[in-house]
Amino acid sequence: MPQCQQVRIDIVAAILWLWGFKGHRPDRWDVVGAAVCLVGSAIFMFAPRGA
Repeated sequence: MPQCQQVRIDIVAAILWLWGFKGHRPDRWDVVGAAVCLVGSAIFMFAPRGA
């Protein structure tokens, strides 16, 4: 599995763990932080390679 896909799975799993097992519903800032991380990993994933 490529590294960027693993990062996305880790981010989603962390949010689900927070909500499902710890009982803390993610607030707006948790969602914004996760979205920023997902956008960052998408930049790495879809960046042009080679010249």
